[in-house]
Amino acid sequence: IRILGSNTSTSTRPTTNTNTSSSNRSYSSSSPQLQKSSPFYDFVNRYSVSGQQHRIAVANHLFRAAQFQAFQPHWYTKTNTNINQDDIDADAEDESESESKTAIKNTTGTGTVRRLRLGLSSSLRQHHAMLTLHIWFLHRRLLAETQLPNNDEANDEHVKNSTSTSTSTTTKGKGSFQLMIQEELFDTFWNDTQARIRAAGVHELSVNKFLKELQQQSMLQMTQYDHACAEFEKGGKDGKGGGIDRSKRFEIICDGVWRHLLGGGVVSGGSGSGSSDDSGSSEDTRSDDSDDSKDDSKKASVGEVKGDDDDIPDELIRRMGAYVEYQLDNIVFRLPDDYFDRGMVAWGSMPDLDVDVDLDEADANSSDVDAESNADVDADVS
Repeated sequence: IRILGSNTSTSTRPTTNTNTSSSNRSYSSSSPQLQKSSPFYDFVNRYSVSGQQHRIAVANHLFRAAQFQAFQPHWYTKTNTNINQDDIDADAEDESESESKTAIKNTTGTGTVRRLRLGLSSSLRQHHAMLTLHIWFLHRRLLAETQLPNNDEANDEHVKNSTSTSTSTTTKGKGSFQLMIQEELFDTFWNDTQARIRAAGVHELSVNKFLKELQQQSMLQMTQYDHACAEFEKGGKDGKGGGIDRSKRFEIICDGVWRHLLGGGVVSGGSGSGSSDDSGSSEDTRSDDSDDSKDDSKKASVGEVKGDDDDIPDELIRRMGAYVEYQLDNIVFRLPDDYFDRGMVAWGSMPDLDVDVDLDEADANSSDVDAESNADVDADVS
C-alpha cells in the first residue's frame, strides 16, 4: 500500500518523506543513474492509479507545450510591404541591424525592396502540420530516453549517437516508463485533433474521415523527418562514424518543411489525401463526394495544403529547416531532465520569417520567363 502512494505514516514512525506527489516518482528523477528495473516496479507504474494519473498529467503538459509553440501568431502572420531605399536605415535600432540593412541597400540598387512574411494559412491542416512538427520533437526525446543504458558515461554517448526510430529494443526502467508517456502523448494528440475537426464545423459523419487524413498526413511528415535523422546520422556509411552527411540531412529536412509545412507539392482538401484507402469502390467515392458537397461551406476553415515552388522563397525554406535542426538539438540533447520529466519545455527563439526580395531582380526574372514562354509559343506556331 505504501508503494502505491498511500500515506500511512503514524507518529511512531519516522516521517522522512510522506510526500506522494507525482514529481517525486522514482522515474522522474533527473539523476543520470537510472533505477534498475524490476517486474514489480514496471507493474506498479503501468497499472496503479497514481502511475496512470502521473502519465496522463505529464503527457498533457508536454502536449500543451507543443500546442503553445505551434499555435503562436508568429507562424501565421502574413505581410507584403514595399520598403524604399531611404527608409531602410531609418528603422535601424542598433548597429548590427543597420549594417544588415545597409548590405541590403547596397545590393538592391535604386529599386524597391519588398519585405515578405510568408506565414502559414490559418487553416486546420496548416495548424495540424505545425503541431505535428513540435509533437515530433517530443517524440524524438522520449524515443531517445527509451534506449538509455543504466550508466552515466554510456548515457551521454548513447544519446549523442542514438537516432534509430525503432522501439523494438529492450527498454527497462525509465525507458519503459517513457514509452507509456509516449502512448499517452499521442492519445492526447489524436483526441485534440478530433476536437479541432469538430470545432472547424465539419459534419459529424465526416469527422472520422478527416481524422484519418490528418493522421496519415502526420505519419508521412514524421516519417520523412525520421528518415533524415536515421539515414544520415547512423554512424556514417562505414558504420564507424565520421561519415555523417549533414548537408544531405539538411536537404531532406528542408524538403519535408517545403512539403508539409509550407505546402509545396502537397495538394489535399476535403475530398481526401490521395491515399489508396480513399480510392476504393465507386460507391464509396460517391458517398465521399456527397459528404464533401455538404462540407463545401466548411472548407475555408479546414483549408487545403497547397503550394507552388515560385511562391515559396528558398531562404524561408532554409530558415525553417534550420529551426527544425535547432529544436531537435535543443529538445533531445539540451533540455534538462528535471524540466522535461515534469512536462516543461523551453523552446527557445522563434525564427525570423521576414524575407527581403529585390523587386528589380524579381521583375527581371519574370521578364526572362515571359520571353522564354513567348519564344516557345512562337516555335510551336511556326
